Amino acid sequence: MPTSKDETPDPPDSPESPTEAPRKGSKRSKRLIATSALAILWGTTPPLWGFVLLAYLGPFSEWLRADPDVGIVIFASIFVLAAGTGMLPTYAQAILGGWAFGFWAGFGASIVGFVGGAFIGWCIARLVAGRGVEAWLDSKPKARIVREALVNEGYWRTLLIVTLLRLPPNSPFALSNLAMSASGVRLWPYLIGTAFGMAPRTAIACWIAAEGASHAEDLQSLIREKGWGMAIVGVVIMAVCLGIIGAIGRAALRRTMKGAAERESARRRAD
Repeated sequence: MPTSKDETPDPPDSPESPTEAPRKGSKRSKRLIATSALAILWGTTPPLWGFVLLAYLGPFSEWLRADPDVGIVIFASIFVLAAGTGMLPTYAQAILGGWAFGFWAGFGASIVGFVGGAFIGWCIARLVAGRGVEAWLDSKPKARIVREALVNEGYWRTLLIVTLLRLPPNSPFALSNLAMSASGVRLWPYLIGTAFGMAPRTAIACWIAAEGASHAEDLQSLIREKGWGMAIVGVVIMAVCLGIIGAIGRAALRRTMKGAAERESARRRAD
C-alpha cells in the first residue's frame, strides 16, 4: 500500500551523514580543550618553581658537586624530565648547571637537557593534541601559512624555522614544544633546531652563573658580598645579550615567514 507524503520513511544514515559531524566535531573540541589546558599548565607552573630553584641554588649545587660525575648525570636527567613535562623553567635549570659545574660542563649538560626535554614535550603534545589541532590551524588562513612553512617546506627550512623560533629569550620552552608539536612538525629537525636555537641563550646563562659561582656560594651571598649594583649589572648584561639574540632571531624569522607566505600565495594562484 503506498504511503502518503507525510508518512515517507526517513532514509538510513549514510557514512557521510550529517549525524557524523557532531561526533567528529566533539572529538576535535575535546582535543582543543585538552591542548588549551596543557598550555595553561605549562605557561604558569615553570615560573613558580623557578623562584624556588634559584632561592636554593647553593644547596642544590653543593649536592650535585658532591660527586661531580654522578651529579652531572642526575642534573641532565632531571633537566630532561622537568623541561619535558613543563615543571621547571629552563633558564633556572641552565643557571644551576653553570653554577654547579662551570661553563662548559653546565652548558653541555643543559643542551642535553633541552633536547631530551623537547623530545618528551613533543611526545606529550602529540598524545594530547593528536591531529585535531592541525586541522583547526589549517582552517585559519594566517595560522595555515605558519604551519605550512613549519611542516611542508622541507627538512632544512623546517630546521631553520625551529632554530629561529627557539632563539628569542621570551619564547617559553614548554609552550613552544606544545605549539610546534601540535602543528605537526617532524621530530628530527625539531630536535636539532632546538639544540641550535637554545645554544646562544643557554651559553649566556651558564657563563654568568659560572662567573657568579666563582665569587660566592649562592645568589644571596653574592648579593651580600658584591652588593645590588653588581647583581643589577649582571642582569642588565644578560638582558642586553639576550635582547640582541632575540632581535636577530625575530628579524630572520619574519623574513623567512614572509617568503613562505609569498610561496603559498603563488601556489594558490597556480592552482
